[in-house]
Amino acid sequence: MNLSCIPIYKPAGIRSTALVSQVKRILNTKKIGHTGTLDSFAEGILLLLIGPATRLSEICMKQKKTYRALIRFGITTDTLDPYGIPRVVPVYPQAHQIFEAVDTLTGVITQRPPIYSALKIDGNRYSDLARKGILIEPVPRNVRIYDAKLLYASHYEAFIELTVSKGTYIRSYARSLAEQWGGVAHVKRLQRVSLGAFHISESYTLQSLEKELEKNTLRKHSLTYLLQNLHITKLLLNPIGEKKALQGAELHQQDIHDPNQFVAQALEKSSSKKLQESIYAVACSRDNSIHILIRFYKGHFRYRRLDIL
Repeated sequence: MNLSCIPIYKPAGIRSTALVSQVKRILNTKKIGHTGTLDSFAEGILLLLIGPATRLSEICMKQKKTYRALIRFGITTDTLDPYGIPRVVPVYPQAHQIFEAVDTLTGVITQRPPIYSALKIDGNRYSDLARKGILIEPVPRNVRIYDAKLLYASHYEAFIELTVSKGTYIRSYARSLAEQWGGVAHVKRLQRVSLGAFHISESYTLQSLEKELEKNTLRKHSLTYLLQNLHITKLLLNPIGEKKALQGAELHQQDIHDPNQFVAQALEKSSSKKLQESIYAVACSRDNSIHILIRFYKGHFRYRRLDIL
């Protein structure tokens, strides 16, 4: 099956890992990875990567994500979602306070991740520690709110569409929003609308996925399609590089046709103290049958095939 990714719809009330397991069963494949979990209470699009395309997971996770959140004011919970233990603080905002808070929480903001989260400290998840009664506040970190649209608001709740960077917690956003007027809040409902170029409207339910497979009408999201939608820098292997790739030999910069522009960009970005992360490109053969993922990290280049395991 020429399938590298599949956008799947996660309904509320199911864990992301459980959904991945069901897709593995339907597709009869073991190598599937997701590109960022959704909380159990949340619904929306999950982008699943299949086979060698799982090596693109880090790139997919960096894509912008858009959510729609229904935020309830005056009530918070220990988990900041509808599943937690509630605490009522009857402080409700005026309309202008909501608008001002949304404007304030735009751009780069410092966010305190929830205590109940999948983040880890010393190898332990904060959420696992919290369930044992060990409450540790995760270290605050900077995230970016690219866009915030207030779709509906009242004294008791607001419906907001948010486009955010990797690592942004909408539950934390809700808490920070209410703190602007001295109140509390939690996320009552949450939907992920898009991840990068992939939109919820093109996602499959488990039922539709099975039906499309039975009828052999499943849209083939190929590796080329995935790479185009991730907007990764594309390079070309020279004839020697193609031969070495086919033989499984180690690749080097000289095996890529005119790599200088990417190398210069990678060196420039990596020299920035603000950017200590991987930089990627993909080198392809002339007939587009070979795809090599190039990773530049801490001054070193690494090469991995994307079309075979």
